Amino acid sequence: MGVGTGWMREQFEMLHYPFDTRGARTTEFIALMKHLWSADTIDFQGEHYQYSGFKFYPKPARRPSIPIWSGGKSDAVLRRVAAVADGWHPLYIAPDELEAKIKVLEGYLAEHGRTLDDIELSARPVSQADLDQATVQRYADLGVSLLIADTSFEHPSIDAALDELSQLADTVMPMANA
Repeated sequence: MGVGTGWMREQFEMLHYPFDTRGARTTEFIALMKHLWSADTIDFQGEHYQYSGFKFYPKPARRPSIPIWSGGKSDAVLRRVAAVADGWHPLYIAPDELEAKIKVLEGYLAEHGRTLDDIELSARPVSQADLDQATVQRYADLGVSLLIADTSFEHPSIDAALDELSQLADTVMPMANA
């Protein structure tokens, strides 16, 4: 499951939720979901959510719970990944930035008694890096197990989007078939 905190203040205002506590509530909600999916009797007492005295079923077939990936690349996201996530999914990230962020993440993981072996890494460079063989290998060397190749999302027409998608396919498909 992928979880993003959200960035658009107006969305939170429409739902009458405070924008400034969205990160803390997201982190706590991930911990709550994992508790619901793994505990027999629910007893969760957090700052934002408090539940106790009931059973929650059905449980996920995957044990101990469904893997939860946190998206984004801010410092708050790195802290969330370290505290509660099973994977990290940064968007618009080049290998050099990813390497620097991983070093920060390792420090946060250590604070929680975890290591990079406890999470999966992905990368979605979009327009931040060309996906040639050397760059793909660099992401792999950094520990990325899922590299997402997609277009830049910035096109004046559907034809321009299809042209970029075709160029991407011409670059990536030979590596996939190798």
